Amino acid sequence: MSIIIKIKNEEYTSFEEFGKNIYKYFDEAYKLVNTSKFLKLLKQENIEYYDAIIKLRKEETDEDAFIFKVQYVFCPLMELKFRNYKFTSLKILGRKILLGAPKIDIYIKEAIKNKLFSYYLKLQGYDVLEKKLYESVKNLENNYLENPNRCYFKMGFLLAGTQKIVYRRKWYDSVSTFFQEILKPTMIHDFCKDFEKSQYVFAWLELLGYQDKLNKYFSLTETEKNWEDDNNVS
Repeated sequence: MSIIIKIKNEEYTSFEEFGKNIYKYFDEAYKLVNTSKFLKLLKQENIEYYDAIIKLRKEETDEDAFIFKVQYVFCPLMELKFRNYKFTSLKILGRKILLGAPKIDIYIKEAIKNKLFSYYLKLQGYDVLEKKLYESVKNLENNYLENPNRCYFKMGFLLAGTQKIVYRRKWYDSVSTFFQEILKPTMIHDFCKDFEKSQYVFAWLELLGYQDKLNKYFSLTETEKNWEDDNNVS
């Protein structure tokens, strides 16, 4: 029986070919894969694929996480793909996170929240071949809710394999040099707008071992906030 899978203006003649292109149409693919017509065809043609996807439907409630995992049912050795992104290496993903800072890519952030990177790494055998990296990614994902934005940027540094920070597409490896630059009158206004909210610089400083000083900083700012709140009471 010939297979024709139609999605938007494209046609695919195998589940594997479809799987390689799901990343282009996450929303449409989610709807298609959950139709009775698609599931019936899948059950007729490949019971193993069918069973795997039925299992995912029961286990995964998030739509993006579900369709992300579906594509790897069809193509388990495929490079990292999701939401129109295709990364041929983890380093490229890490650099994308850092080069976009202090802005945050919502789709990458959601992927971290849904623990999709450790899922992908395990499929590729990183839990055995590069266990330290795998465990570090998994640890960041597990601690995501403690500070989502800082976790996002820490993932960037980890995957990029760097301890340098990039700001306005310029890389810095020295804390003093970085702050001398960004505290210039021409840069300080834009920097301060996102300084605490993005958590980007804090992620870098934590990576470099400044956790104790960061704790003192947050303690001081919390004390100042409480003082202001107390003195603003009418």
